[in-house]
Amino acid sequence: MTVEMYKNPKSMVEDLSALGLRHVGYAIPTELFAPFVSSAVDVVRTMTSDESAETGFRWSLTLVAKILVRTILEGSTIVMKAVNTNSEKALKKAISVAPRGRRATDLLNITVGSQSISPFYWSIESGSLICAKAMLQDLLTIRADRDLYYYGCDALFTRHPELIHRLCADAPSLLPVVLDHLVWRSRLTVGGYRRTNYYVKHLVQDQDENFSQALEWLSDFGEPKIICHPVVVLFVDMIWFHLAMYSFLVGRIYFLFMLCLFITSQAIIPRLQADHAPTREENIALFVCRCMIYLGSMLKIFYSDLAQLTFASQSGSGPDSHARGGLPESLFREVPGDSRADIFDQFSRVRQLDLVDHSDFDVHTRAYLLLPGHAGV
Repeated sequence: MTVEMYKNPKSMVEDLSALGLRHVGYAIPTELFAPFVSSAVDVVRTMTSDESAETGFRWSLTLVAKILVRTILEGSTIVMKAVNTNSEKALKKAISVAPRGRRATDLLNITVGSQSISPFYWSIESGSLICAKAMLQDLLTIRADRDLYYYGCDALFTRHPELIHRLCADAPSLLPVVLDHLVWRSRLTVGGYRRTNYYVKHLVQDQDENFSQALEWLSDFGEPKIICHPVVVLFVDMIWFHLAMYSFLVGRIYFLFMLCLFITSQAIIPRLQADHAPTREENIALFVCRCMIYLGSMLKIFYSDLAQLTFASQSGSGPDSHARGGLPESLFREVPGDSRADIFDQFSRVRQLDLVDHSDFDVHTRAYLLLPGHAGV
């Protein structure tokens, strides 16, 4: 590190800033850096008599210590100090002094130089789940003043678009907290209905307006209680009935059509020909049915492989010239069919088991889906 400081000082400063931010989470006292530098220099002094080498080592190591101390001091916010104690009371006290518009920033981002760290993610990595839960509750609480409403849902998923995947892997106990706070229920009842808002935009699409992987992550997680949560049920049903159902039905209708052709060509027509000599019309019908089967099946497989080959060639992430002769791996895998349709098929089977518990829902609750361009539907 001390030699690299002379060769690539700019990259080393960035690496040291990232290292210093991690030391913020470790709660390292900055008073220990000076004795450490002195001890390291004393050790080097016993190993060499070259004063230039000793001076260069002392200078670079002192610079490293100063960068780390500066990063730790700038990154040691009251939120990070509360995370180190893993105390909900300390965290609430630390964040209570922040204005409404800055609470999400203080909980999700600490920047020093060009490096940044998320106090929320650090609390998960360090095992401070009590603080992590308190952060989620604070972020997903709706606040307001005379001009604006403040709700940290957008800030949370913008800063951590892979939030669901991270919680499934490292903090499953926090998943119900997130899902529960994506629902707002009015305390007033009008005409027998109670207004309910579901904030499911980030579970349906990502920041680039592509299909979100939240459903895939939840499916791989395989927890029935999470799958049957009202928020998950709502956005899965919405995706199923507005998107996946049509492609699923088209695929199944195509399969049934090919199956009917197969039965006709392999069972019905040969049975008709068993009692008499085959006629010209029967042979033509048999030939047409079998041609349609071969062409229909082969063209579908050819189209699927060609699409995967094109995608792998454009992305440059498929070919393995040593093991596969330069061909994409997709050509050597078994094609399982439409993965999204299979996922939605699994969810539909879960729904058929009637595992969803609606005991905490008012029977007259009306859902208002907050989606881009569909607010208050």
